Amino acid sequence: FGLTTMEDMTSSIMWMNRMVTIFTIGPTAGALATFGRRLAVLAVAEARQRDNVRRLLGEYVSEQIADRLLSLEELKMSDNSTHHGDGTNSGNGQDALVCGERTECVMLFCDIRSFTAFSESTDATEVVQRLNMWFDVAVKACSAHGGVVDKFIGDAIMVTFGGVVPLNTPSASAVGAAKDMLQACDALNDQWSKQGKPPMSCGIGLHKGPVVLGSIGSSERKDFTVIGDAVNTASRLESMCKKYDRNLLISNAIFQDLHHTEQESGGWDCLGLCP
Repeated sequence: FGLTTMEDMTSSIMWMNRMVTIFTIGPTAGALATFGRRLAVLAVAEARQRDNVRRLLGEYVSEQIADRLLSLEELKMSDNSTHHGDGTNSGNGQDALVCGERTECVMLFCDIRSFTAFSESTDATEVVQRLNMWFDVAVKACSAHGGVVDKFIGDAIMVTFGGVVPLNTPSASAVGAAKDMLQACDALNDQWSKQGKPPMSCGIGLHKGPVVLGSIGSSERKDFTVIGDAVNTASRLESMCKKYDRNLLISNAIFQDLHHTEQESGGWDCLGLCP
């Protein structure tokens, strides 16, 4: 029999402790790793789902409104998770999308001239194709200046500046967008002319004033929109374009907001139509 020294005993005990540690922590670490992987997979799946929902919403509402809708839904879910028994929430969960908000913004209305007659005498596919081509360039022009599309009304388009997305100079932004829209219309007409297709013209009306923005509609379907006299005035200005043979009419409220260089170089004619 050999002698066992204290050093040998210490080494054996340390090895046993190491083995216990390995067999104890190993399953725990594996479980934690599996749990972490599952969390990562869930996070990626939720991100993809949000992107998919945002992309689908973006086809029916503006990008900015889609973002607010998704943010509001996440806020609601967060509030529900902290819902108290007395019927109160720890969060507010309120947004203009739900409860409404009074604000001031610039309204832009644009309508294609004599489009009804064109649509009645033209193939349906051609009507939809040309209308979508026009809306595509019109929306890009508005978005480039910070505008948010409120809705499409047949061949008309309604856009807000400074309502959903704050802008430093909403009036100047709206005027810039309107001018770009008219240039885009001319470019489309050049393209269509080469194809032997008839040109189109449009009228644009701009007005600035107080509005109420919010989610309006029934319990089954709602529309995020703005209402108020400023909306009606912009619409009336747009309808006057044909009468006064103008492609763009702005109210005095818009004109006074413009920088003096924009007032002088814009080639504006005062028609004295509205305040």
